[in-house]
Amino acid sequence: MAAYWLTADGQASPGLFQGALFLHALAAALLIACVARTPHSLVARALSAPPLRGLGLVSYGLYLWHWPVFLLLSEERLGLTGWARTIILLPVSVIAAWPSELLVEDPVRFRSHWSHGRAGAAALLTAAAALTALWALLPRPQPGADSADVERLTSSAPAARTPSFPTG
Repeated sequence: MAAYWLTADGQASPGLFQGALFLHALAAALLIACVARTPHSLVARALSAPPLRGLGLVSYGLYLWHWPVFLLLSEERLGLTGWARTIILLPVSVIAAWPSELLVEDPVRFRSHWSHGRAGAAALLTAAAALTALWALLPRPQPGADSADVERLTSSAPAARTPSFPTG
């Protein structure tokens, strides 16, 4: 898995969307099964290192935040591509995920007392304002080579046929 991701060229990687992501998920599931079966193995101990456990704690927030960060810190805006950009995107995503885990996920999971009443309402309004600001900052999609041309797609598609049913 690591070798593939180190050699993959982002979205331009051949086969990424034609099965490579599925194979990656399958390999991850196999790795989890192996580690669960042998929890004291070298691989299991390596994967339980504190930095990786910390990433596991914010993994859902990281999943939620990585795409807005990716869009906000575009290649054009940063002036960086490839690994140089990735080195910026990763910590920014983790930094965004940490308060999300602390202020949203944990209070829901552990039913924190502060999340009720006025404090809960203030937290909700603050989160809504932050998300509204983020939505306003996200760049609008621009028509271009990567966007789907609906007219071109519909004109090349075969005409839909209406099924005919026997009458009688």
